[in-house]
Amino acid sequence: MIVSKALDIWENKLKSPQKDGLFAIERLNDSNLLLAKDFENKVGFIIENALQVKNYRAFKKFEISFFDKLLNPKSREVHHKCLIVLFDKNINADFLIRILVGLMERSLLNKKVTSKEFIEVIRKVSETFDLSISSTQEIVGAWGELFFLSKLIQLSNSDVFLQSRVIKSWESVLGRKKIDFRFDGTQIAVEIKTTTKEERIHHIAGIDQVTPPLGFSDAFFLSFRIVEDDNIGESCHDLHKKIRNSLVTKDLQLEFDERVLIRGAFVCKNRDLRFSCKDEITDSFYFFSKIPKPVLPKGVVSVEWNVDFDRIKPIGKSKSNNVFKRIMNATDL
Repeated sequence: MIVSKALDIWENKLKSPQKDGLFAIERLNDSNLLLAKDFENKVGFIIENALQVKNYRAFKKFEISFFDKLLNPKSREVHHKCLIVLFDKNINADFLIRILVGLMERSLLNKKVTSKEFIEVIRKVSETFDLSISSTQEIVGAWGELFFLSKLIQLSNSDVFLQSRVIKSWESVLGRKKIDFRFDGTQIAVEIKTTTKEERIHHIAGIDQVTPPLGFSDAFFLSFRIVEDDNIGESCHDLHKKIRNSLVTKDLQLEFDERVLIRGAFVCKNRDLRFSCKDEITDSFYFFSKIPKPVLPKGVVSVEWNVDFDRIKPIGKSKSNNVFKRIMNATDL
């Protein structure tokens, strides 16, 4: 639970030093990535044994500096060649979470992080992260995943083992995945697609999103059409609360919290938009193998495209119910 650990260190373990130029420091895992807090209570990262970054783009929300030597006041350890990135005191915590997730997705937290790699993660997060409000499409996407997750938790009948399987199947503590749910004990993968339009047209983000993960025998798209509904609809916040309150142990709730942080707490806890699902969930499953795929010309290594799911036959109620049974009845996690 790296993200939760980092947030706890920043919030509770690091005490602001009394003098300018000093930093409260704690190492994250066994990497050369350190968490820091300065005397003004700004939080950030330190890359130890790093190269000095030159000619980097100026960023508005944080500052970058470099020290040949840096003393940890608490441990008295001296850190060498330190690249320091400190963020504004009012920075949105989700911004920091996205940086941590970006590092995890590149598997950088268990090896040496370079200055170039770290700045690239920050640059990408800066370009895509909206500090003020989430886009409607982000909220819609999260709503579909939470709706499916809520259905599975409901089917678990408060069984700890089943609830653990469900929560661990969603995304990953190592970062977001192209396919939303992977049920290891059943070799079933499920990608959730959600739209507010009448037409069931969904965006495919690459060939790997229509390819079953290695070792998985069955993979399905689950297509939800939803509509804004302020009367009986549910928000992402409502679904989040329903799921969390249904988890029967504190450990399961913490596991769920970690996934929410990685998926994006700013969308998973959104209260602004309320939706109802227009379709029966058992009418919404599609085989990966039935999704049309473009033929890549020579030299093209990646492509994205839109698919009209109304032109594809769903697997049907009986097979959909069997998918749920297999997920909930597997004996191997």
